[in-house]
Amino acid sequence: MAGPDPFGSNHTVTWTEKRRKRRDTLIHRLTTPPVMTFPGFTKPFVLPTGASQQGLGAVLYQEYDGKLRVLGYASRAPTLTLKTIKCKQENYSSLPSNGR
Repeated sequence: MAGPDPFGSNHTVTWTEKRRKRRDTLIHRLTTPPVMTFPGFTKPFVLPTGASQQGLGAVLYQEYDGKLRVLGYASRAPTLTLKTIKCKQENYSSLPSNGR
C-alpha cells in the first residue's frame, strides 16, 4: 500500500510487511494495559522533555516493579514567540516559562 507522506514531503511511502508489523506493535503497546498509572507521591518522578521547532513535549514517569510507567503526557506546538527567538543551540529549556 502506498500513499502520501504524512510529513508533507513530495514522496510516497510504501507500506512493507516490516512497517506494518512495527505499526501494529506500536498500536498494541499504546493500547494494552498498563497504559498509564496513578502517581505514588512517596516515589521520585522522572520528567524527560524535548523540544524542536515543530513541538515541545514531555512524559511524566515513575518506576514500578523495576519498569518506568507513564503517568501523563504533554505536548504542544511552539508559540510564535518561541519560533522567532534565535537560540544558538536551539535550547528551549533555557527559555523563561510563563507558568503553563
